[in-house]
Amino acid sequence: MKERCEISGCGREACCFSLGQRGTRIISSYYTSDIMWSSHIRKFIRFTRTRAGREVSFFFLVLLCVCLVYSNTQLLANLLKQTSPLRIVYVKERKSQVTHSFPKNDMVYIKMIKCGSTTLNSMFHRYGYTRNLSFVLPVKGRIYLGWPYRMQKGFFRPPIAEKFNILSEHAVYDRRFMASIMPNDTVYITSLREPYAQFKSMYNYYQVGKISTAGEGQAGYDKFMKNIERYDEIYKSAAQKRERYCVPDGFSMSKNLMSFILGLPLGYPPGTKDLTGYRRTASKLIKTTVKQFDLILILEYFHESLVMLKRLMRWNTKDILYKSGNVLKYDHKHDSSFEYRKIYRQWSELDFLLYDYANKTFWQKVSETGKNFKEEVTNYNAVKRKVDVFCATHDRKDFLSFDRTLWDEQGFIFTRYDCSLLQDMNLVSQIKKVYDTNAKESDIPEQAEPSTYFC
Repeated sequence: MKERCEISGCGREACCFSLGQRGTRIISSYYTSDIMWSSHIRKFIRFTRTRAGREVSFFFLVLLCVCLVYSNTQLLANLLKQTSPLRIVYVKERKSQVTHSFPKNDMVYIKMIKCGSTTLNSMFHRYGYTRNLSFVLPVKGRIYLGWPYRMQKGFFRPPIAEKFNILSEHAVYDRRFMASIMPNDTVYITSLREPYAQFKSMYNYYQVGKISTAGEGQAGYDKFMKNIERYDEIYKSAAQKRERYCVPDGFSMSKNLMSFILGLPLGYPPGTKDLTGYRRTASKLIKTTVKQFDLILILEYFHESLVMLKRLMRWNTKDILYKSGNVLKYDHKHDSSFEYRKIYRQWSELDFLLYDYANKTFWQKVSETGKNFKEEVTNYNAVKRKVDVFCATHDRKDFLSFDRTLWDEQGFIFTRYDCSLLQDMNLVSQIKKVYDTNAKESDIPEQAEPSTYFC
């Protein structure tokens, strides 16, 4: 085949042709200007190989570096001028909120009656169950850890692992005994509620009006409050023993209940010391007791309390999500009578002292925890709303994905299985099954001192 290349009269375009037996075929096309540029480039390359060419190239390279350094310096100076000192501090604070520490697993939660304790305990059950942690569980057939009596050996099952991790069933606070069975770095927490609100909820749940013979409904509540001492005696009398559930004779459910659960000596069991009426001594003991706790959650500020718990335990937002439990409706729930509140404050004085001091201490800790606390609470509220909607609907989504944020180092996934765990308010029964499966038969005591260990 004969080949030739010619430049036709088609202006700047040059065409290469290949001639064969079947005619003319275009192989490629390009512009004559491109040919000229390639010639200049070859000449420049040959020039740079000379001594003069190397000197010129070096000069332009130095000039380029100087220009780049100058431009970056000017940009940095402008940024510093636009950044206030307050903003710099804020950025440092934001970085400090992402924790790189391991979460804490060892905790004692003093379960406080009608103070969000069912909701909180289900949260702690879920946390421990999904991580195979070891719980302090009542002996077989019992639901309390000796409450309303002090804990003793034999009131609980031995650990299924080397140590206990979580104690969260009903128990009277006894720091010395609990420290003897829990790890040294255990975190101690509890929850409190405005005393009159706590009393109203307890009154309904434990059927105090009916058992005390004051009567049910608002009429019975009015009758009880106007003669609270008389009806409290009827409620705790031996004559009403069969009507009460898990409440022994002589024990008052209406008077200073929160203080009693936190270990203050209030004359029960009979014959023990009673600080009722000794306001100054009781006040000092209340302050000492509150300071022993790493955190006391306040039910009226529940989400703020949960965020504080998360920071204390170095947990993820997923770990403090919840579904409310034992939320009941009753006639006197929203009673705000000044007269009744005054009566109850006089009747249960120590609980008001306890709540006021614990509430003050809580907000002091909030003020020390960081400047973006409110932002984290807002973020938690938004996450909880999304999870609530997800768990309440049955669309095609199998999970929710939450990206890493300022307050969650890795983000998290929330699945349909997580919804089932969130809604299971009796997860402790599954935990007991795990214990019974892993423990030896000899490790499971049937009961302990039934004459004193009531429920």
